[in-house]
Amino acid sequence: MKKVMLNGNLLTYGRAKISVFDRGFLFGDGVYEVCKVKKGKVLFLEEHLERLRNSLKEALIPYPENFEEHLKEYLNLLKKEIGGLYIQITRGAHLRNHIPPEGLKPNYLIFYFPYKFHNLKEIKEGFKALAIADFRWERCDIKTISLMGPVLSKIKAKKEGFDEVLFYDSEGNIREGASTNFYAVKDDKVYTHPLGNYLLKGVTRENIFKICQNLNIEIIEEPPNIKEIENWDEAFISGTLT
Repeated sequence: MKKVMLNGNLLTYGRAKISVFDRGFLFGDGVYEVCKVKKGKVLFLEEHLERLRNSLKEALIPYPENFEEHLKEYLNLLKKEIGGLYIQITRGAHLRNHIPPEGLKPNYLIFYFPYKFHNLKEIKEGFKALAIADFRWERCDIKTISLMGPVLSKIKAKKEGFDEVLFYDSEGNIREGASTNFYAVKDDKVYTHPLGNYLLKGVTRENIFKICQNLNIEIIEEPPNIKEIENWDEAFISGTLT
């Protein structure tokens, strides 16, 4: 489906346009969500919307009027698609100034994109991850569209033959991946960094917690340390598209 929902208007790719003064374009001043679409159904939509609302709150961006009504209208167009749903909300458009004017109206964009998900049976050697000292800002709990840090890290990782990046702090504690959450397993227990401003509250992460609870697998919210990698039994990552 090659249509987008832009500020309540359903448009083809070619007709979807926005002001060059949009603050998302000028400052990266906006937030986003990515959801998994399976056979036309958006998985864990409410959890994603809850995280979107939290990102908007922390970023001091108002929730757009009629947004969810237009989201539902767009979702009704998804039939048997398999892929992802992208949602972006910026603070709005205005002549460039760090301080936005009062009452600025947010801009929002919704679109579907096809995506081929990993087939675990085809992954024989797992993923290779490059560990990098975390140089990003300290509000990773906000799902902002300002992604220069992860982008540069992913480019470096790909050039060196890696599939993902793992960010660690000054003491070697692994916080998260560039687009995933991270877990280490030792003695049948799962270890992962506790929530806070240094990592994103993953929707898949929350569901992994529920699965572990149902299977009586203990999850310990302590950051795995890269210096202890030889003591891990295994490690894995999770994300909406991973």
